Amino acid sequence: MNCVRNSAINFLLSFLTICLLLGVLAQVDILRSAFRPILYISWVILLAIYIIIFRHGIIMTGQAKVLTSMAVIIFVWRIILVILGRMESFPQLGTLVLIDLAAFLFGTWIADLNAKDKTLAKIMVFYSLAVGILAIYLMITYFPSIGAWFNSVVYQYSAKNSAAQLLAQAILFMLFLYPSAQIKVPAVIGQIVRYGVIGISVITIAFLRCRTAILALGVCALYYIFRLGGKKRVIYFGVLLLLGIVVVTFAPLREFVASALLLNKYGQNSTLDQFSSGRLSYMDVAIDTWMEHFWLGVGRIMVDCNPLALLADSGVLGAIPYYIFWLSTVKLNVFRRSSYNHFNQVIQLLTVYYCVSSLLEGYPPFGPGVCVAPMWLLSGYCEIKSEEQQGVPI
Repeated sequence: MNCVRNSAINFLLSFLTICLLLGVLAQVDILRSAFRPILYISWVILLAIYIIIFRHGIIMTGQAKVLTSMAVIIFVWRIILVILGRMESFPQLGTLVLIDLAAFLFGTWIADLNAKDKTLAKIMVFYSLAVGILAIYLMITYFPSIGAWFNSVVYQYSAKNSAAQLLAQAILFMLFLYPSAQIKVPAVIGQIVRYGVIGISVITIAFLRCRTAILALGVCALYYIFRLGGKKRVIYFGVLLLLGIVVVTFAPLREFVASALLLNKYGQNSTLDQFSSGRLSYMDVAIDTWMEHFWLGVGRIMVDCNPLALLADSGVLGAIPYYIFWLSTVKLNVFRRSSYNHFNQVIQLLTVYYCVSSLLEGYPPFGPGVCVAPMWLLSGYCEIKSEEQQGVPI
């Protein structure tokens, strides 16, 4: 019986790896239209297989119940908005939340099956390797000439924000989860691959000029130093300060950072609104629109600031379940015990990353979206593992 159970668990974890890899493939331009629907379907199939195999032992943790309830409310509300004539309401913010819920539920379920940390860490490392390959593909395809990149003032890759999410996750997984994976390769080779993926991911984010990701990773670094750094926080802060001095001191590095932030596009006399690509002006318009449609919203995303975008899109009534869906998970992740293991540290940093990016992007980074599935997966996994909340059978 145990042999059958272990085989089922291994199959589910293998299928999970496929789901995560499909998320990487969906970032390739020529594959996106084909793999995006397959990606959604794969998560549905994954949950269906689990429910069929373990239908007598399904658990629902406290947070799982909250997320499921909010998802139902979100869908009911969006259906109401569509009936009221807001035809854009349903597809933009309705269906994406299901991936988050599916990933969270599966995370709690595989933790309840006593999946080993080492196994899940290996999956995340393998996922990060795939992201590293994606980074190389992006570099070769969109940035054939460094000189041309320096002189350009436009974004070469349109889906830069989604790609940056994957790259940021790969950086954190390789930094924190690689040791837990206990991969059996020569130590030197393992470290070369580990830091190679981290390095190519950092460079690719810079070449993509995803300033949101750069800012969010910077905040993550400060969060780690002051919240998780322990006795080494002074050393970490000193290294970060030294790195900043080196960048400022050496002209090539300074020019590289300036180009990554697109400072060459706006010039020295640019306003904060210009540097933010007009976000401040759009925020003013979104606020005015929301105030005119306070309760129901207008049924479309109007600004790259998720909390405000939700209000303008869905009104106060529609935004509340989204806020509960996300903020309850933020509270769960950030205030968990950081001493558990590397999983707790990486989930805290991922949560901080998406909190920061949500203030400067529309709907994907704030929770709904395919690229963020690993964060929700680990969030559910850590709820069981670190908080020892076993849930209630249904």
